Amino acid sequence: MDEHDRKNLEFLLNAGPDVLADWYTQMSADDHRYAMELLELAQYEIIDMFVQTRADCADANSLLKNIFQ
Repeated sequence: MDEHDRKNLEFLLNAGPDVLADWYTQMSADDHRYAMELLELAQYEIIDMFVQTRADCADANSLLKNIFQ
């Protein structure tokens, strides 16, 4: 995802219901698909960060357990 995509994603995530409704009626089906792709990419990035954080915590917990045994 490049900077342009991130700015578009930021718009989608921060726009209120009225703004999104106006945007939706003015945009094409291709724009709707692009927006969904951005939201899906963001979802995968969030999941990846969550999984990585859990892995990091598991490693830390294991290390602490070994230290304090």
